[in-house]
Amino acid sequence: MRRQTVLAIAVLLVAGRNLIKSLERSAANDIAQRIHSRNVTVRLQADSPFDYLSAKVDRITVRASDFAVEELPFTIDETAPKTGRIDRFVIELRDAQLAGLRAERVFLEAPNVYFDLGVAIKRRVFQLSASGTGRAEIVVTEQSLADFIMRKYKGTVRDITVRITPDKTVVEGKALVIVGEASFRAEGVLRPREGIYLDLAELRLWLDGRETDPQTGRTIAAFLNPVIDAVKDLKVSDALRIDELELLDGKMIGRGPARAPLPMDVFLKRSRP
Repeated sequence: MRRQTVLAIAVLLVAGRNLIKSLERSAANDIAQRIHSRNVTVRLQADSPFDYLSAKVDRITVRASDFAVEELPFTIDETAPKTGRIDRFVIELRDAQLAGLRAERVFLEAPNVYFDLGVAIKRRVFQLSASGTGRAEIVVTEQSLADFIMRKYKGTVRDITVRITPDKTVVEGKALVIVGEASFRAEGVLRPREGIYLDLAELRLWLDGRETDPQTGRTIAAFLNPVIDAVKDLKVSDALRIDELELLDGKMIGRGPARAPLPMDVFLKRSRP
């Protein structure tokens, strides 16, 4: 009887491991199709082999690189059952372009993420249904920021260059103004606001080599800021908030609270007063 019990447990453990491997492959293929990238891996880890047979996963790590999307491919369906639990849901992205902003690196870790176990078993994909709040980090180079500004203000600016240093950020290029086109230089400090916006604060502006008066500077600042709107520009809904910005030579590193995101239509309905 003892031998039969051991054999039964061994069979169940093998079945559990096979299910996990199948889930990893299918989830990676599903994500790869959504972001049109071949560089996707999904890894599932459990505290013990017996967890493979339950609805609890210690950690899921999704790694992807070299892709461009208009919206995050990972969203929550709050109506889905919360029959499976992921203690730590980790996303590691490299050379990832989101709505025109290319990030050198994105790291997100959210705790207590729930999923629909039935969908995971039947379709081998993870339909997320709830998420706790963790932390995230995003690294953006000055060239990526320059490319994003040109895309965002297409038809208004061109030939944009950006220089980021720990002390200040300089944006230069050509701008269409009332009297025609003018060379401009904007100096300021990149600063997060309300966790959603990235502004070029303490702005000083030169047009064709001459510094503008304060009123003109305020008008241009109102047009330029926010340089990045995480909701409208990047469509990350509630996935990432930047409350800390580290400026280095040539790049910026944003850090803040993060969670698996709601779809944009649900998020916008919730955000309306």
